[in-house]
Amino acid sequence: MKKRVNTIFVILCIVDIVVNLVLIDIPGVNFAVAIGSLIFLGILYYIVRKLLYFEELLLEINRRMDEKI
Repeated sequence: MKKRVNTIFVILCIVDIVVNLVLIDIPGVNFAVAIGSLIFLGILYYIVRKLLYFEELLLEINRRMDEKI
């Protein structure tokens, strides 16, 4: 699952950079927009990774509770 998340975010970052650099014609603005959107994608990536970690943690707790019963 982690590899899939990493792959999806790499593809999103590449597409984001290409779209920003191609579609925005103002030279200084396109780099600023690209950097801003990459920061946003980085924050989103961090949140998704933390959610995956918490999911794995809850699954492990659930397995241990099932073993005790």
